Amino acid sequence: MQLLQQGLRFGSVGVLNTLLGGAVIAAATWFGAIPAVANALGYAVGLACAFALHRGWTFGSRQPVQLQFAGYAAVLVMAWLFNLVVVLSLVHRAGANPYAAQLAGMATYSIVTFVALKQFVFRA
Repeated sequence: MQLLQQGLRFGSVGVLNTLLGGAVIAAATWFGAIPAVANALGYAVGLACAFALHRGWTFGSRQPVQLQFAGYAAVLVMAWLFNLVVVLSLVHRAGANPYAAQLAGMATYSIVTFVALKQFVFRA
């Protein structure tokens, strides 16, 4: 599958994941869940949805799910750590605007996640 097509699918899954997670958070809150529980539910549903869509649609993988899910979770943690390093470095060392630093961190997270999923978790 072409890199561009995978990139577009990756982005589409990200948008869907954000909308779905947000909807679950809003629904859980509406039904009376405390914010931490609503947030956890939204992230859990989003994580499961994104994993399934990236595995089957973005990268078309047919490897065992159990091994891939562990790798998927490890990639997300690693990407978040890269994100955090970028944000904190830009804010505290470079004096960047915190909003701009967050955007740079988000871009870093997305790029690291895409590359690592493609190269290590869902490789053909």
